[in-house]
This record gives sequence, C-alpha cells and structure tokens, in this order.
Amino acid sequence: MVCNVADILSRINFTEIATVVMAIFTVCLWWSTTKLWKTTKEAIDLTQKEFIATHRPKLKVHSICLQWYTEDERPWRIQCSITNIGESDATITKSNMTFCEIPFFLPTVLPFNDQDHILNGKLIKPGEYIIGEPSIEKKVAEALYRKTWDQPRRDNKEMTFYFFGYIDYLDSNGTIRKTAFCRQYNLESQCFTAVQGDDYEYSY
Repeated sequence: MVCNVADILSRINFTEIATVVMAIFTVCLWWSTTKLWKTTKEAIDLTQKEFIATHRPKLKVHSICLQWYTEDERPWRIQCSITNIGESDATITKSNMTFCEIPFFLPTVLPFNDQDHILNGKLIKPGEYIIGEPSIEKKVAEALYRKTWDQPRRDNKEMTFYFFGYIDYLDSNGTIRKTAFCRQYNLESQCFTAVQGDDYEYSY
C-alpha cells in the first residue's frame, strides 16, 4: 500500500506540535534559570561569609567613669562605652558588668553579679558605640564612700575595687565571639586601669 504523503501531512496539527515544543522549551529555560540563580546565590553567600570571617566585628570597652551622687535615693553607677572597632556588625547576646570590692588578691574566676545590664539584643555597627551604665550595689557604694572620704587616702596597694565583665556577641555568620575586661579603680586619681592578664582582658 503506497502512503499518500499529502494525506499524512494534512492530518498533522502543527499548532499542537508547536505548543508542545514551546512548553518543553519553557520548562528547560525555567530549570536553567533556577539553577543559575541558585548557583549565583550560593556564590554570593559564600563571598559574604568569607568577608565576615576576614573582617570580623570586635567590641572594646573604654571611657569608664564613676557616676556618684550625694542623694540617698539615687544609686551610684558605672558608665562606659562599648565600641565596635571591627569591620562588620555585632549583635550582643549576653553580657555582665560588675563593680565590687575584692580584698587581697584578684581571683582567676571573678565574682560576677546577676544584674541585667540591658545590653542583650543590641546591634552595634562598625564605628558605632552604645553606653553601658550598670548600677552599683548600695553596700559596695557605701564601702567606696568610706574609703574615699572617711579614711586617709591609700596608695595603689590598698586598692580593692574592680570593674569587670564580659560581652558575648554574634557576627553576621552566626559565630559567637567574646570580649572580657577587668579594670582596677584608683582611689587617688578616680580613674580605672586595665588589669593585665589573659584571664581578665581578652577578645576572640
């Protein structure tokens, strides 16, 4: 039986074929575009993570001063600045700032208090700072007042008041970092001096 080519061609619906071909092409284009977008996003994320790793945030505690008042109703406070001297954002997750009297030798494990210093959740961008202002316990303030005014001035060997603490924070990669500080209060100059030692002053 001889096939009639013209008859066969007349039965083919070229519109349907074109529609199917177009659908297949569209699916292929969508798949390629999605794969390219995913690859591009992964490359951008990796670049950002590498940038954060090499341009980490770093918090520094400085400009510490004692805020004391003669009125009985106003609690004494320590005021300090926390500055991000690094190159990317830092978000504080946990912190502690303690001012207390420590007789004799400074222990390796410091006696932190349980005060909430309202630093948690604070975002500090590069070059920016926030103010920490923890209050001083009344009994510690009274002891400081007695040693400052009621007794003869002491030399540095008699200084027993310290301001110390730590700040845990996250970088943009979710890496936990920490800054710790410890400062000794000088009764004569009424200034704070950093205590040397990796157990007291460090940042990582």
